[in-house]
Amino acid sequence: MKNDTTDQLPKTQRALVAGGVGKLILRNDAPLPSLQPDQVLVKVQAVAINPSDHKFLDLSTVEGAVSGADFAGTVVAIGSDCLKPLAIGTRVCSCVFGSNPLRSDNGAFAEYVAIRSELCILVPPRLSLEVAASMPVALITAAYVLRSLRLPSLVPLDGKQPPKISSARPRWVLVNGGATATGTILIQVLKNVGYQPIATCSPKNAALVLKSGAQKVFDYKSSTCANEIKAYTKDSLSYVLDCIGSPSTMAMCYQTMGSAGGRYTALEPYSERIKSTRSDIMADWILAWTVYGEPVALDGIYKREPILEDFMMCSSWISMIEPYLANAKIKPHPVDINRKGGLNAIPDGLDLMRKGKISGKKLVFAI
Repeated sequence: MKNDTTDQLPKTQRALVAGGVGKLILRNDAPLPSLQPDQVLVKVQAVAINPSDHKFLDLSTVEGAVSGADFAGTVVAIGSDCLKPLAIGTRVCSCVFGSNPLRSDNGAFAEYVAIRSELCILVPPRLSLEVAASMPVALITAAYVLRSLRLPSLVPLDGKQPPKISSARPRWVLVNGGATATGTILIQVLKNVGYQPIATCSPKNAALVLKSGAQKVFDYKSSTCANEIKAYTKDSLSYVLDCIGSPSTMAMCYQTMGSAGGRYTALEPYSERIKSTRSDIMADWILAWTVYGEPVALDGIYKREPILEDFMMCSSWISMIEPYLANAKIKPHPVDINRKGGLNAIPDGLDLMRKGKISGKKLVFAI
């Protein structure tokens, strides 16, 4: 270790672990996550919940594994081979692969979490740790989205210099599900890159999405939504990010795209049947758990061998977006902070998300 604080750490911690399908239980004697030489140990002070948290719990249960992804806290121990210069007490946020069958001791819904130093995002003084906890999954997903859609980025994501954006005509990008936590962050990133984001959302969240930087919003429940988007973009829409990723939203997104085709990226596996309806559209979907450069030991199409390039891409991305956070060029999604329940309150929050009762905000829990 690079420090002498490890002997001051407790031997066990409180953590939420899978107690069966769809069930989280609180362990008071869970082991601290093992710290690898290239990792830091973070004392968790706030966590946020994501749809993936309950999906892993419901569909890919790893009994006894610590759950949770998004977190923020302070560094309390530093491995001997960490590349990012962090100090004890540094405020950081990031996300881990909770419910990981290969690393069952490491999840965000706990008092301590281990993470590679390069994947730590420095939390600027203007942000509380509670607010910062709401951002990491969305920020890291943004790197994958820009690469998948082949859009210019704040940093080259494929080892090449990003192409310059022509100002000769509008360069629209549709964000379907613009009021999601990922949606509002992606809209801001796209705006900073130089594109013109438009979005779908419910009317009650239109003001939020417009404030995030969308040039125009459309009611996704309207039967004429796709036609309205196609008319607004004058049949020239080439890029679509689908934050919802259901067959019905994919079908709607395909209808919005111009006659020249383009690229469609989803945050869930897409429908092969709908993909086959248009050969001029390249479809892709994102699995961001490859960010750690380690195997993703999930079933079926979610399984991945280690992809070191993804870790390197996101490490570079994080170093480039930190100034954007510091200068408030990328702002957080609205948050609803629970400061009373701690870890005990998280299962009820996940159940609300599971039932589709969270809209236009992200649930955050102080630990």
